[in-house]
Amino acid sequence: MKVISQLISHFWGKGELNQHEIDYLLDHGFVRLQDVPGHVCLNIHSDEISNDRFESDSFDATNPQSEWTLVEETLSERRSRKASERITRSTELKIDDVIGRLNHEFERRGAAIVSLVRLAESLRPVASWQEAAAELHAADPSSFYELLHDALKSEPTLFESLWLACDIEPFHRLIPNEEMRGRAARAFYALLVSKDAAELGGYSWILKQEEAQSLINLRVVNERFLASVYKLFREDRQLLNRAIQSNRDVTQLWSLVLLYNALRDPSFGNMPKYGVEYGPLAEPSKDVWRTACNHSFQMDCVAVTKFLVAFDSYRDSNTSEQTGSKSTSLLCPVGWRIPEITIAAGDSNG
Repeated sequence: MKVISQLISHFWGKGELNQHEIDYLLDHGFVRLQDVPGHVCLNIHSDEISNDRFESDSFDATNPQSEWTLVEETLSERRSRKASERITRSTELKIDDVIGRLNHEFERRGAAIVSLVRLAESLRPVASWQEAAAELHAADPSSFYELLHDALKSEPTLFESLWLACDIEPFHRLIPNEEMRGRAARAFYALLVSKDAAELGGYSWILKQEEAQSLINLRVVNERFLASVYKLFREDRQLLNRAIQSNRDVTQLWSLVLLYNALRDPSFGNMPKYGVEYGPLAEPSKDVWRTACNHSFQMDCVAVTKFLVAFDSYRDSNTSEQTGSKSTSLLCPVGWRIPEITIAAGDSNG
């Protein structure tokens, strides 16, 4: 269950889950109250909250770093907040620092981000990727899907480039937690979690920066892109398979593998269906796994969450051996031909 609580905590921090959704997840045991700081319980009774606190596997009254110690440290931190603010104010990020990091991330995407121009030119001529992102933002979701569908039919290699161009996850790592203070850093964070410009409130001043506008446009393009990939998976698997053939980005590939397993026909059973899929697969690194979970969660949060609960990939290996628990296998369609994904040791099929 650890992977689920990590995902929920991640999306809560990004502002993508509301209070009622968190209440539902708390009620059904997917997450603990301590994993969603700042949440105000709407449906859970106080005695249930109390029991959950004492049943938590992180609570240990004999441990010097127990919950009570952490509470005491938090209170001490609050008492000294004014003094610390005076000390750290001079080290807070300025808006120029934030914009500099944004531009560095834009530049890091290199030729991939230019692929937005090729996609947007089907609507009208554009002079830059920034203009292309704005144009794609303005397109409605159905038009975006048709654009992507037609582009991939003529140029399947665009798939990997477009995904890299609009990927939002790296922006969440531009400012580490220890630097997330001050006016500029908080305004940047608001850009990442607000549903639209209207929700920025007092941070709307950051939209005076062209780079901030570009980030909002990329966020919307990313949402439209992943929604379109999901629709391709459902409605035109043949075209998606063609696009995947030339894809070598391991995180993108694992995102689709997770989506495939989450939506896999239960009638196939727990073993690979000969001629259709192969596996079981060895898991990737934790960093790749975490980002792939985020991407697949955005495409179908319900199905992916249910699959991850069953899979429980973050379980402790020693505990698994002791309890004899068996997870759901990770399988992959035969036609995808993903060289970075290997079959788990001792298993082969297809």
